[in-house]
Amino acid sequence: MGSSSILQKEEIIANAGLVRQTLCDTTALAEEKVKLRQELTVLVEMTEKAVMQNARIA
Repeated sequence: MGSSSILQKEEIIANAGLVRQTLCDTTALAEEKVKLRQELTVLVEMTEKAVMQNARIA
């Protein structure tokens, strides 16, 4: 194998590593999950308040 073949192989391996890192990066998904969980908590609290208020009125 020539040195150019070794360099090509190393480049392919490096590129594959970058692709894998990009595809497996879940940072944005984790941040979105936290945001949605916070929003869900607020909605649950609002729903509980509305149900309690409705129960008092009924």
